Amino acid sequence: MKVRLRKNTIRFRLTQGEAAQLLGTGIVNDITCFGTGDDQRLSYSVKADEHCERMTARIFANEIAVTVPADKLNEWLAGPQIELAGEQTIGVGETMKIRIEKDLSCLKPRPGQEDDDTFPNPRRSETC
Repeated sequence: MKVRLRKNTIRFRLTQGEAAQLLGTGIVNDITCFGTGDDQRLSYSVKADEHCERMTARIFANEIAVTVPADKLNEWLAGPQIELAGEQTIGVGETMKIRIEKDLSCLKPRPGQEDDDTFPNPRRSETC
């Protein structure tokens, strides 16, 4: 799972295997370690929830967790849509954008880039 943070936006990109895990178990998570101690780990997850009505993101004790309505998540995973988008209020006049995307294969091979287990790129037939 790839995570991108920029200003008040968080974006997760899921491979086909991660999407299948999310569909089957209702959660996909990963950890990035910055050192050996527990306080040097950042965990992040996407979770389906039958009872929530909108996407939410929270951070607590070195964990970023995004919760998504299960019906919207299942519809996204089964369909051709690449991005599932939501946002939440974080203050007066401010919002956080939350994006979950299918990780697409690259149109051109790039050195050092992993393309394993990605979703087929719908633009694959275009000339780059």
